[in-house]
Amino acid sequence: MIDLTGQRFGKLVAKEYAGKSRWQCLCDCGGMKEARADALKDGNVTSCGCKRTSFKNILGMTFGKLKVIEEVVGLKKSGSVCWKCLCECGASCIVTSRNLIGGGTASCGCLVKEVNHLIHSKHSMSGHPLYSVWSGMMKRCNSLTEDHYGGRGIRVCDRWKDVNNFILDMYNGYSSELYLDRIDVNGDYEPENCRWVDASMSAYNRRKLKGKSQYHGVYLHPINQKWIAYMTIEGKHTYLGSFDGEEDAARVYDAESKRVYKQDAKLNFK
Repeated sequence: MIDLTGQRFGKLVAKEYAGKSRWQCLCDCGGMKEARADALKDGNVTSCGCKRTSFKNILGMTFGKLKVIEEVVGLKKSGSVCWKCLCECGASCIVTSRNLIGGGTASCGCLVKEVNHLIHSKHSMSGHPLYSVWSGMMKRCNSLTEDHYGGRGIRVCDRWKDVNNFILDMYNGYSSELYLDRIDVNGDYEPENCRWVDASMSAYNRRKLKGKSQYHGVYLHPINQKWIAYMTIEGKHTYLGSFDGEEDAARVYDAESKRVYKQDAKLNFK
């Protein structure tokens, strides 16, 4: 075995042998990286991963209950920069950029305790506002007679079949004035596809789901999710085009309506 101690490989300096031809290395950024000797010598590994990760300064930003107050210089976890954060409860904690930006960590741990206290209380479970949201979601997806949900294959992910997990994941950001919404209306109910939206956005997405439009002569195609402009002329359904935007389709309808019906045209835009 060749001793690599002290040798430099890109941003890495070999510190000690870790066994099985692997070396524990210190990166210039302060992070540690364990790598095979041949990978170091061949130049296949030259950093702890920081070279692949673009640094984003989030100092002073707030994520859930956490406010970022200081970068922890020299400390990295899986190539991600670590930050010291102050929680609303007064406690501090160290969290990676990945967990803060990705939403994996929203408190020092007090939020989990707070939610667990709510959902494990005998009398608070059914009375908690998120329980009714969860119950409605489960009912829609478990019923084959719900044409826009269970009837067309929309499901609740395995994790959210447990109300505890649903409340834990969606508690942050909830307000009684908001509605549970799927970002992709053809996707399932799961953490990555759900958010809280206001009444106007919720109504808009329900119209899209049902293919309805707020404009005359426009509907949403159920397969390609394009807005279709059409007009009935002398009893015949005439196709005018498909568009990404609902308003674009409505304006094409208006133009054709003016051409055909002139002053009697029924317009979306005056």
